[in-house]
Amino acid sequence: MKQKTVIKFAVLMCAFSLLFFLGACSSKRAHQVQDIKTAMSKANINYESIHHIETIDEGVVVYYLTTGGLNEGFIERKRDRWKWVFGGGSAGESPQNGVSWQVTNVKEMGIGLASGLITNEKIIKITFNDEPAKIVSNNGKTVWFTITHTPISNFQVRGYTNDNQEIIVN
Repeated sequence: MKQKTVIKFAVLMCAFSLLFFLGACSSKRAHQVQDIKTAMSKANINYESIHHIETIDEGVVVYYLTTGGLNEGFIERKRDRWKWVFGGGSAGESPQNGVSWQVTNVKEMGIGLASGLITNEKIIKITFNDEPAKIVSNNGKTVWFTITHTPISNFQVRGYTNDNQEIIVN
């Protein structure tokens, strides 16, 4: 009987610990998003919504939507402040074949960014130079992206439908 009580107590403590950990993580994430929004505001970056934030060694790449389509920017953390460093091009909102794309190189940082919107709901996979791109859906919009640590020159973007039909994007 005492053993069951100890087990119940241990399970309860694990549950409380997990809830505390999840609460702390979401609070930290919310604070990071607010800091990124502040950095974008200071740099006079106008946007409708932030679609995704991807953390890399050098800082974060933020993918955001405007009336013109998908844009991306790089924000670095210096001490306790976030600073907007650069913004890339824009990938159109209504691509002819269901996938838009754009490429940004920041040679001085050794970063290459490629991204776009997927508007054809049958497309479930994107490859960039035969490597799978990351796909993130949020609020009814689907974005694909890849981040390289070398400048991007020649490239091929391909989409694949759920029945494995290939769509050459560029």
